[in-house]
Amino acid sequence: MDNMNFIQSLARSRTPVVQFFLGLGFSALIMGIELLLWHWLASTPFVILPMAIIFATLMGGGLVAGFTASLTLALYSFSFPQLHKWIPQTLFLLTGVLATVVIDQVQKRIRSLAGAEARASDAQRLTFAAASAQLGIWEWDIQHDQLTWDDQMLRFYGITRESFSGRVEAWQKGIHPEDTEHANHVLKEALSGKGDFDLEFRVLHPTGEVRTIKAHGLVFRDEQGNPTKMFGLNRDISEERQTIKRLEELKAYFEAALIQSQAGIVIADAPNGLLRFVNPAALQIVNRTESELVKDVDISRYARWTINDIDGRPIPNEDLPLARAIKWGETSSKRLIFVRPNGEKRVSYCQTAPIRREDGSIMSGITVIVDVTEQHKLMEELDKAREAAEVAMKAKAKFLDIAAHELRTPVTAASLLAQLTQRQLKAGQSIDINTLNRMTVQLDRLSRLVVDLLEVSKLDRGVLALRYELTDLGELISECGATFRIQFPEREIRFIPPKTPVKLFLDPTRIYEVIANLIDNAVKYSPEYSPVELRLEDEPDYVRFSIHDYGPGLSEESQKKLFSAFERANAHDKSTGLGLGLFICRGIVTLHQGIIGVKSSLGNGCTFYFEIPKKQVLKLTGT
Repeated sequence: MDNMNFIQSLARSRTPVVQFFLGLGFSALIMGIELLLWHWLASTPFVILPMAIIFATLMGGGLVAGFTASLTLALYSFSFPQLHKWIPQTLFLLTGVLATVVIDQVQKRIRSLAGAEARASDAQRLTFAAASAQLGIWEWDIQHDQLTWDDQMLRFYGITRESFSGRVEAWQKGIHPEDTEHANHVLKEALSGKGDFDLEFRVLHPTGEVRTIKAHGLVFRDEQGNPTKMFGLNRDISEERQTIKRLEELKAYFEAALIQSQAGIVIADAPNGLLRFVNPAALQIVNRTESELVKDVDISRYARWTINDIDGRPIPNEDLPLARAIKWGETSSKRLIFVRPNGEKRVSYCQTAPIRREDGSIMSGITVIVDVTEQHKLMEELDKAREAAEVAMKAKAKFLDIAAHELRTPVTAASLLAQLTQRQLKAGQSIDINTLNRMTVQLDRLSRLVVDLLEVSKLDRGVLALRYELTDLGELISECGATFRIQFPEREIRFIPPKTPVKLFLDPTRIYEVIANLIDNAVKYSPEYSPVELRLEDEPDYVRFSIHDYGPGLSEESQKKLFSAFERANAHDKSTGLGLGLFICRGIVTLHQGIIGVKSSLGNGCTFYFEIPKKQVLKLTGT
């Protein structure tokens, strides 16, 4: 390669002006050398001067450089003192001109050889590149109708080297009959200079196989513009065409599926958010036209559809699922509400995802929308029906709990009195008539409760019917306290009555239940053997019953929810009961137009109380 570069540098052709100055330069250099040799070596000048002509012609790149050096040195030779004749100078000049001509011819040959080698090297590189890219190389000598194909071209046409004629008819014969006319037309246009040889056609192999070829060619012309040669490349694009065909078919299927889909489909490009596609189902959901949404419209227009979340709150543009899929690559599945221009709302289930390229970058985003408005309405109705059923079941369960709770007190009291009577009979003692009377009272109360429990469901609605009687509230409290003294003989249950009897119109059975529940809680949640104090106070406008225990007391938080259903005074208490007692008490006292409450602090016990206004008496008696 280095030798070739050196030869090419020697054979390089230069312009006449450059050659002229190079000839003068080499002449001046040689004349300087000659002067040195003349004075110091006393050599003959005609020994060194021809070297200037040779170097000038060789390195100067042409005849002009050699002629310039020959003439310059011939004139210079007249300055030699020992030479004053024309014959040596003339011979020197003629010899220089001849040497210049010879050297120029040698240079032309060198350039020709270097060009041939360069072309051979280029041809090798082209062949290697064509083989790597699976390209076929062809060349056509138009004047002699000589067609040259490489091995790849033979494979493209399905023929062997032996069957290849080397004529243009070999190419025409291999073209599919349906494409022959078009191919010949393109060739004719290229030869006439009216067009480029850029052709896509089919070839028909002898075996019947059909392949698609892409051909490119260059036309070389002589000085008169006549075509002399063509050179070109062929490429087999059969697989590409099959792939494109399949992609076009898939695209057609895909578009048909999108258009005919019952689900709404919206596609937007990234990153600008331009809506590329909105199918008819999506347009129907939002009640818009395609021209309103697709043509040169960005994602902000999509936001103008007025989209709310399922709770009815408007969604900002940047938080729309499709916008977030394009910007952040988020995938989401959620229900949204599309508000139509007329205000109608359509509940839709939206599934949104980004569409990515092979390198992972986001190409676009897609949202699939399913109108579930009717299903949503049905689900709401089902939810309401389920809630109603749950309320009914809770009401039923509450009713049963209240019934059990209500019945427990008289049953317990009657059972205790019956046990007392049984012990007296076993001991041979006479039966206490007071015990039997108390048992009768409890059984009567139980009978009343069985009838009244049918109306317990009315308690929550405040329409529970009360049976008012003129009742001595002090006697009612005393009777209830006596019953609990029998049940808890170790307990001191003290009752502090007012100075004068307190009689009110009230439902004695219900108020008895309130008093019994309060006493039962005081005994249950206070230390064993600690006293329980009952007090009845007669105030000007109301009567007040209170019960105080010496238990651990209640926190403020517990006091706030103590009278709610299923709440217990002590969450850690393991005794039986469903926490309905105080809830029932509040309901009964409220029906008596009264109030019920508690006063307590941690460590200081509890004081439960209820107050019934005396105006209830005036209202009932008409006084």
